[in-house]
Amino acid sequence: MRVSIFKCVKASIPLETELDKIVHMMCFSPELSERTQMYRQYLEWSRKNKRNNNYKRRLKSQKTTRFPAFAPCAKLNGGSARKNVTELTDLCYLDIDHINEAKQIREAMEILRNDPNVVMASMSVSGIGLHILVRYQLKGLDAPKRSNKMTVKRMQEIYAQVYGHLAVKYYLELGLLADMQAGHMEHLYIVSYDPFVYYNPAADPLMIDLDQTLSFDICPAPHIDDKQEIRDLTAVLDDSNGNIAQVKEKINRAYEILTKVEENFANNNYEAAFENIAESNRALRGVDKPYQEMLEKVRTDILETSQKVAAANRVTKEETQRQKSILRGLVMQGDYKQASLYIIEKLEAIQMSYDAGDLRTCKENLMIINAGLGLFPEDDNKAALEAHYEKWKAIVNDAKKDAVS
Repeated sequence: MRVSIFKCVKASIPLETELDKIVHMMCFSPELSERTQMYRQYLEWSRKNKRNNNYKRRLKSQKTTRFPAFAPCAKLNGGSARKNVTELTDLCYLDIDHINEAKQIREAMEILRNDPNVVMASMSVSGIGLHILVRYQLKGLDAPKRSNKMTVKRMQEIYAQVYGHLAVKYYLELGLLADMQAGHMEHLYIVSYDPFVYYNPAADPLMIDLDQTLSFDICPAPHIDDKQEIRDLTAVLDDSNGNIAQVKEKINRAYEILTKVEENFANNNYEAAFENIAESNRALRGVDKPYQEMLEKVRTDILETSQKVAAANRVTKEETQRQKSILRGLVMQGDYKQASLYIIEKLEAIQMSYDAGDLRTCKENLMIINAGLGLFPEDDNKAALEAHYEKWKAIVNDAKKDAVS
């Protein structure tokens, strides 16, 4: 596969080269090895001398001027800016940094080496991060190219959606979060020395349906109640001396946890369901290869459930936005009577949802009311509606705090 490579991040003139040659350089270049070692040495000194800005300046200068960089996700013509993108490739570049423990990197690399969709995985120039290239294919769509029908903006929208989907997928599988600020198609992959880089040019493409992508919009703070159960599960699965019967028993317990995910999903508690999915998948890391086949079904179930949760959440968000637009439209047209009735209807829906224990729907209806209430003229009608809104807002917030505690 041919990619655009630059002398450094700040360079503006790309050259075309084969990805195989870049991998060879990462493994065998003495010059690249020396520069990588020097950068990491400066990084260590910078941590020990936090007040000395000279190290920070040198780090930034070294990273942007001394390391080659290539564009894996898009074909470029004449520069590295977004306006130079002519076509998307079939690769997505996930940039994961600030991994605190070497064990996490080793475990993640082991999973990535067994992933049929990973083309390349290497350690970042800092030595505390991972660079991952994933091959994908868009369902019903060829590689998006710049044309009258496909603008650069639209190509970036497609890539951002793919990046978000894969960031969630690998967060669930690795327990590591990709940099969500790096989801732009012209993002450059900085080449550093890594003799243990994983490279599979024949990786299979992961089929992605743009109508069913995963999203981090539903990712909450952890509040799972099964932490001890998960710790027990992890302890046994990490035990390389565990016998097959014991592992099977613990996998059955993993299915029990997944049942709770389904229950949360059925009750529209998508946040709890999503967190359970992530925790369950992280609990399955570090399993010996003889048990991989048994765990494959578990992983498949987890990913399928994730997609269900994401799809349901997307529908809910779209409906909320639609109802916000309806209320704003009524107010902007000056139809305050109809807008007031619409808000009263939502207040009644909040009461019903609260009685049913559905705090998520309560919150959505409060958001709809808030979208239009601020546009009302200052009068007694607005004051009365605001009083009811503030009352229910306080009730729902208190109920959410009680649920978390």
